[in-house]
Amino acid sequence: MKFNVILFAVGMILTVGVAGQAQDVTIFDSNATISEGDVYSMVVVKGEGTVLEVTGGQIYKLIAMNGSIVDVSGGSISVLESYDMSVTNAVAGIIASVATYGDSEVVLAGEVGVHEIYCTGTSKVRVSEAAVVSQISVKANSEVYILGGAVDTLYSGLGDPYIEISGGNINGIATANYHGQIVVIGDNLSATPYGGNYLTGEITGNWKDGTVCNIPLGQGVYSLVTVSDSFPQSRCTDRPESDISGDCKVDMVDLAKMASEWLLEGTER
Repeated sequence: MKFNVILFAVGMILTVGVAGQAQDVTIFDSNATISEGDVYSMVVVKGEGTVLEVTGGQIYKLIAMNGSIVDVSGGSISVLESYDMSVTNAVAGIIASVATYGDSEVVLAGEVGVHEIYCTGTSKVRVSEAAVVSQISVKANSEVYILGGAVDTLYSGLGDPYIEISGGNINGIATANYHGQIVVIGDNLSATPYGGNYLTGEITGNWKDGTVCNIPLGQGVYSLVTVSDSFPQSRCTDRPESDISGDCKVDMVDLAKMASEWLLEGTER
């Protein structure tokens, strides 16, 4: 996408232009606003319920922590880091890099543009409306929900990440470790493998709003994908070791399976 190239160029300009300066730290522990013309090297927002509104200006690094809330409706941020149950809502502006940790959440909507997102821990990222993201990397037990917008590349990494897609334009999904759960929700969806190894392929069909869904699947992704015509009621986040049947619970089904093979041996003497 052309816009991804622009995002990368702007991100590099922000990094070069501000990173060379001494990183003075500005701490907001009460409600505040950063507006057009303001320039900050490093901003820390902390305190449960503390709200920082970013309507313009330029920030090299913004750290949200301790249950704080950041609302972005303009300006440029080179690095955004989210921790400790903090929530960031972005509807406009440009963010070069986003990293989410712990139980934090980042919601991208409106016309915000983001170059890259690194999602780990048990954090959540949601993308909708006309938001544009070049790359999202999902690791550990983090969750990503794509309801709309445009994402160039989704990357499912180590751990047990969860990716749910129910709209938008996704140019490709990749993995290097064959980890994670990828659920795609729409109408008349089908996942088609390519070649003999059944590891690559594509998803085709329609989203719930009638628009076309077409997602290329990189090496190893096909085995991680489930397509559905309805949203899941729940998902398995901590599978018990004794769950033989794979339904995320230990019950009579598992006991019956174990009993049917009681004292069987697979060794040779």
